[in-house]
Amino acid sequence: MKKLANLLVAASVLLVVYVLIIEFKGETIIQWGSVRARTNFVLLFGNFLMLIAVAIKLSTKEEKGVVIRSLSRKEMLFWLSSVLIVIIGSVGGFLWFYADQIVIRRSNQFYSDQEVIRRFNQIYYWTFFWKGINWLSIPSFQNPCDNWVVQEIISEIKPDFIIETGTAKGGSALFYATVLEKVNQNGKVITIDVDPQVEEASKLKIFKERVEVIKGSSVSPELIDEIDKKVKNKKVVVILDSLHTKEHVLKELDLYSNFVSLDSYIVVNDTNLNGHPVVSGFGPGPMEAVREFLKNNKDFEIDHDREKFLLTFYPSGYLKRMK
Repeated sequence: MKKLANLLVAASVLLVVYVLIIEFKGETIIQWGSVRARTNFVLLFGNFLMLIAVAIKLSTKEEKGVVIRSLSRKEMLFWLSSVLIVIIGSVGGFLWFYADQIVIRRSNQFYSDQEVIRRFNQIYYWTFFWKGINWLSIPSFQNPCDNWVVQEIISEIKPDFIIETGTAKGGSALFYATVLEKVNQNGKVITIDVDPQVEEASKLKIFKERVEVIKGSSVSPELIDEIDKKVKNKKVVVILDSLHTKEHVLKELDLYSNFVSLDSYIVVNDTNLNGHPVVSGFGPGPMEAVREFLKNNKDFEIDHDREKFLLTFYPSGYLKRMK
């Protein structure tokens, strides 16, 4: 039981210190794989572990006061320092969290304009993640500012085809189809996913008429050949939103950029991952893929004017074909 108590104390201290490091980086959400939690909840969990450790330590001694007297100087130092770190760290962490969430600071006094934009993107991203958004009651995973920009692109280009990789529930494909219907009566959306979950979206008339769902890997040679036959010599907009690793997105960029017509766009979603400015521990993803792609492909340029609303999940992700 003594080893268990010491292990819980160590885990409690490590959690509190880790949360403080995360908050110091300007984030209030911790992500471990697919698990996400707010930093204040993790602090509470760290305190809970410490309480359990103290309870175990007390329960191992029968006489009142024997716990303290039986501790060696080294053990006493370990327990006192651990408890102090957890208490002080937790108080500081909670103050940091709530000050960051509640206090409004003028940008000219505390933050540069760039820092204000970065922090708002971080705050909005996690609020959006927890609450989600729907289009015609179908879940979508794009923020309204980016969807507004994409509808402007659709309205300007009036594409014959919009190719989307990453279907999920079909909310985004449904949105694109709704806009496309108004600007190109013959326009279609092709959406691709290894596991499309479009049962609800498929009940809607516009989805049935204008959206083609293809099940499979977005980078399979057979699927690319199939799409090539459909969209050859047509006006095409491409939107990439499937697997977000650098390797996969870069492969999609190499393949699907061939379908994009002159002055049209390939839109790379979620370039904000891996600290650009959210989810700093994600690893190389869409942003890194875009940078690598542009090194070797001079036909496309980043259209930063499309980021005019400042809030975007696709920073540097609006790529326009210039030649």
